[in-house]
Amino acid sequence: MASRKKKHLSLLDNIDQSNWDTILRQVDKREVPVELLDTVVINFIDGTEVTVDIQEMIGEGIDPSQIEHRLNLRLASLGNVIKNVDFHIVRDKIIETISPTMKKILKKVP
Repeated sequence: MASRKKKHLSLLDNIDQSNWDTILRQVDKREVPVELLDTVVINFIDGTEVTVDIQEMIGEGIDPSQIEHRLNLRLASLGNVIKNVDFHIVRDKIIETISPTMKKILKKVP
């Protein structure tokens, strides 16, 4: 039984860059905590593109909940002129955040 658990843990350790990329592509970026966002790129119907640097704002000491609140208000108020919004995550922080949870899950797998 112990060898099976070790096998599952080694699977996590062996996830390479391309596998993480595949996993992270499947994440709904709208559900990612703002602290794990790198930038938000807002594309307007007139072709204008605005990049909001979330990590820079956090680095300046702005509370992440305030960033999220302001961003949500701005997106809602501009909704009629926004073509789409791209959320870019901080890849390494996401991996760092989800790895312990994945290890716990894999420990429970028979």
